[in-house]
Amino acid sequence: ALALDFPRMQQVYDAALAPPPSADDALCARCEAPEEAPEEEGPVRVPDYGMGRVPSLGERKSLARRPDRRLIDRVLRDPHPDVIELLLMNPRLTEPDIVRLCARRPNNPDILVRVFRSPRWAVQPRVRTALAMNPGTPPAIAEAVVPMLTPADLLSLARDEHAPAAVRRRCVEVLSRFAPLHDDDGAHVIH
Repeated sequence: ALALDFPRMQQVYDAALAPPPSADDALCARCEAPEEAPEEEGPVRVPDYGMGRVPSLGERKSLARRPDRRLIDRVLRDPHPDVIELLLMNPRLTEPDIVRLCARRPNNPDILVRVFRSPRWAVQPRVRTALAMNPGTPPAIAEAVVPMLTPADLLSLARDEHAPAAVRRRCVEVLSRFAPLHDDDGAHVIH
């Protein structure tokens, strides 16, 4: 049986009536993790760093700074946002690494916020797309990157049933600026 969550439905309705935030407001606002973070499957595990024990947070932060490619692959799986924030400054880190990090599901919203705040990575189109498409990204951030996506990515995200409703609406709004939302036969392009 389908259980209706009336408080959540009211929030979605209220969000639909509210004007969308501007990209500047969303970029400047302090982004918080959502009240209800996605449920993680099992305990969060620190990756195996080959030490025969779980390294301390300080040791993991130190490893994030090293330019060793094998270590970077391990640090990318670290669940602590402070470790990832240091890794984002590592000169050996590549765009595919960050896209993989942002596409991981479930993901810690604080990690995604830190990628978004990174001057080096937030300007990369593929990183912005991965942030917008991850359901774990805080809605304010996802809505802020939507206007910077390609029309193809906007269409894909607008059709994604797992994307937050506010993000899908923002995609439709931005798409409507590019072209009409109907094809030549008058049928809706976005369903």
